[in-house]
Amino acid sequence: MRDGTDHLLGNAVLHFTGHRASHPRRRALPIDPGVSKVPVRRWEVARGDGTTLRLVTKPCGLTERRTLAALDGLDAVPRAFVPDTSRDEVLEVVMTDAGETLLGWGLDAKQRAAEALSEVHARHLGRQSVLAWLPRLDRAYLDGFIVDRCWRGAWDGALGDERFTAAFGRWVDAVEASARTLAVDLLTFEAGAKANTLAHTDVYHGHVFEHGGRAVVIDWGQARYAPLFLDLGDTFDTPEAARVYRAALAARGVRLDDEVFGEGHRLARRFAGVRYVWWWLESWRRDPQDWNRAGLERTVRMAAGDPGADPGA
Repeated sequence: MRDGTDHLLGNAVLHFTGHRASHPRRRALPIDPGVSKVPVRRWEVARGDGTTLRLVTKPCGLTERRTLAALDGLDAVPRAFVPDTSRDEVLEVVMTDAGETLLGWGLDAKQRAAEALSEVHARHLGRQSVLAWLPRLDRAYLDGFIVDRCWRGAWDGALGDERFTAAFGRWVDAVEASARTLAVDLLTFEAGAKANTLAHTDVYHGHVFEHGGRAVVIDWGQARYAPLFLDLGDTFDTPEAARVYRAALAARGVRLDDEVFGEGHRLARRFAGVRYVWWWLESWRRDPQDWNRAGLERTVRMAAGDPGADPGA
């Protein structure tokens, strides 16, 4: 008897290939659920003609399903079969498998990441009416989720660790001041920047894969209609990397003036630093090594608003 997964995968094969699978056979494969531990599953689907497809099923809420449907067909994301975009409940979608190879950190990797993100950002820039179902950037998200949930608990715990205060104490006041005003600063910037688009808001190395020679971005569950800069702070943290993204965006016909791009990039670094410092804190406190100390120092400096060099034109 065919179960619901067989039916879902069969319809996905039809969506991706244009041909209905003849007596498809599925085989479960291992997959890493990632930091969020969402119960994703990987399948190898064999079709009657001897060809196979690797697919991933993932339970998604309504906003993520609508986001994946809006993005389907872009090179920047895995293809997605979304059977329902109306019910406000968690339902499974099917995506083509992005594989296991993370994109990496070199400038060539950043160029591919820039091409992927700029495709999404340019396509949806200023399209608020079309994206009315996307959550907006607001104080509840910035203060409640980014500052309180992502940052505060891990940060307060680290302040009780003498090793941390000895190594990073000089940054404490600046980080706390930055986190305190992050929401207001971002919302003030948003009001004048005219850079809102479909933003992922959780772009870090674990969400960007190399597949078929290009970058693909996964896990769109926290997408918002927000300034594109929220996707830049971690991957495009340095001035050199920021210029790579800016050039990719300009190649798609979107040119931001120097003042907007400079301020947006500074806020992007603060946003990413506050959001992701928890991971580096946990890693370094659990097992201090040179690599995670360097990562923690980089992220703390970003959270503090350390401007670095001007990313420039």
